[in-house]
Amino acid sequence: MRRHDRDVSSPDEIERILQGCAIGRLGLMDGDVPYVVPMHMVYQRDGERFTVYFHGASAGHRGDLIGEGAPASFEVDRMLGVSPTDDPCNTTTYYESVMGRGWIEPCRDLAVKRQALTLFAQRFTPHLDSDFSAKPVDFVAVLRLRVDSVTAKRNAPPSDAPTAG
Repeated sequence: MRRHDRDVSSPDEIERILQGCAIGRLGLMDGDVPYVVPMHMVYQRDGERFTVYFHGASAGHRGDLIGEGAPASFEVDRMLGVSPTDDPCNTTTYYESVMGRGWIEPCRDLAVKRQALTLFAQRFTPHLDSDFSAKPVDFVAVLRLRVDSVTAKRNAPPSDAPTAG
């Protein structure tokens, strides 16, 4: 990372950034061409390790690229604001972001799949029943990205700066 002053290395701070991001960009390789798709995501943390879950339709190009497993990356970011200035050449964006790499695979274990879907329901529809123990879940794909490496950056605004809305 070029700007070490913006490095976020604390797993607690990385988790805080992840908590603020609902959409993750999943990166895969399509032959020798990158393929990136935005998807709803949730995560689990075990100590300093993160697992990111994505869900969507079972069929499609993304599923073809992943097959039974593939190397993958993800990225999330939040814009926090823009520095007030009269000169666009001296404008700075305030942001925080997380990037990670690892191995992605479809969740075949129904217990893990239900657990991930419960995380999605608690995150996106907390007012609805999130008990997936007796519900059919075969029709939805849940992808599990076991993150091997993660980096994060932040350019925080000064305490008196306007923030993104």
